[in-house]
Amino acid sequence: PQQEKEEEVVSLVRKREKVLEVYFGFDSYRLSQKEKEKLLKLDREKTYFLVGHADWIGKEGYNLRLSQRRAKSVEKYLNSLNLKVEGLSSRGEEECRIKKELEGKVRVSGKLIKELQPCRKVEVFSSF
Repeated sequence: PQQEKEEEVVSLVRKREKVLEVYFGFDSYRLSQKEKEKLLKLDREKTYFLVGHADWIGKEGYNLRLSQRRAKSVEKYLNSLNLKVEGLSSRGEEECRIKKELEGKVRVSGKLIKELQPCRKVEVFSSF
């Protein structure tokens, strides 16, 4: 079932154009003012699809829920702006897989948390 869901998300994303990425703090799904300002620039005539991500620090189930909360947080904000969201999904730590090899072999530090910042995001896609 998880693989089927992954394939469905990949299929949906392929039919769209990535518009922007919204970043989050460590262990957070709260939108910062800076990230909200990015979302204000979206075209009100388009419909959006959101994909949440998390880094690999922490348990897999927790990170999946966190990435879902991030996508939901962006969806809620876009809805408050009267922008249309057609769906959202969570893909986990796609871009961080290479660094995942270090899991359990390195101590979680401020430096590592900072290095994994690009993995804590929601990708915003629009239809072509």
